[in-house]
Amino acid sequence: MNDFITVYIDYVPSVFWRICLTERPEMPVPNQKYINEEVLGKNGAFYSKYAFKDMDVTLTFNYLEEVTDFKAFKAQMPYIRKWLADGTRLEFSDEPNAYYLIRQVEFKGNITNDMIEYGEFDVNLTLAPFARINEQPIEMPRKLIGTQYLVNTFFYNRTVEDSQPTIILNTTENIELYFNSDSTASDPIRPMQWINTNLPKATFTSKGSVTFYIDSEKGLVNYSLGGINENPQQVLTQYNAPDGLFKLPRGNHRISVDPYGISEDRRTASVNKLLLYRNGLK
Repeated sequence: MNDFITVYIDYVPSVFWRICLTERPEMPVPNQKYINEEVLGKNGAFYSKYAFKDMDVTLTFNYLEEVTDFKAFKAQMPYIRKWLADGTRLEFSDEPNAYYLIRQVEFKGNITNDMIEYGEFDVNLTLAPFARINEQPIEMPRKLIGTQYLVNTFFYNRTVEDSQPTIILNTTENIELYFNSDSTASDPIRPMQWINTNLPKATFTSKGSVTFYIDSEKGLVNYSLGGINENPQQVLTQYNAPDGLFKLPRGNHRISVDPYGISEDRRTASVNKLLLYRNGLK
C-alpha cells in the first residue's frame, strides 16, 4: 500500500509526473471579511459581515524515486510547470469527497534547480474559500402535464455556507426556472429566485431543442445547439436573484420550470433534461 498522498490537478495525478507531496499540507480555515465602524459614545464597534477570503496553501513536491537521469528530469519540468500553472481544480487522494478551486499559482524560486539541488520544490496556491463537495449532479424528475414534461420537485442542499449551483437544462422552448417559488417575499432565508431565457424562437425550431448552461458563481448563462457543450454561446437573460445569480443556503429547496410566462413561446415548453450541481461547500 502506498504511504504517500497523491495530488490531482484537473484530474491528472502527481504520480503521472513521478512526483508526490513530502507531507500533507494543513488546509486553512476560511476567514470572513469584516468592516467595523467606531461610533462615538458606543462601547465597542459595529461589525458588518461580508464574503470569505481566499485561502493560501503551499505544496512541497519531491521525486518518487532517486533521480539518476537529470537530463530527462529537466526535460519534463516545463510540462510539470504547465500542469501546475494551468490548474483550476485541486484534489487529494486522502479526501476523495472534496475538491478545491485554484485561483492563482505561484512558484517559489526555480523549481528545476531546487529539485536537482535539494530534491524538492514548493508551489504556493491561492484557493477559493471552502472545499467543494465532490458529488454527481442530480437529474431532476420530470412530470408529464398534458403534452409537456415539466419539473416541480424538492431537493436538499448539503452545504455549510450559501452555495451557487450549476444547472444544465435541455428544453424545447424558452423557460422560466424558479427556486423556491412557494416562498413569500419576506422569507430572508429562502427567497424566491428565478431566471428567464430569451432566445429567438427560430433558434429552437432549427434544432428542436436547446441546452442551457447556468453557472451561478460566474454569473453566466450559455447555450448550445445539438449535443452538450457543442459551441456554447452566451445568452441574454432576465433574473431575480441576490448578487446576480442563484445562492442557496443549507436545507430543502423547491426547483420548478414554469412555461406559462407572459410570452407565448414559453407556453409550449417541454423539459427534456434538467441536471443540478448543488456545488455544496464544506
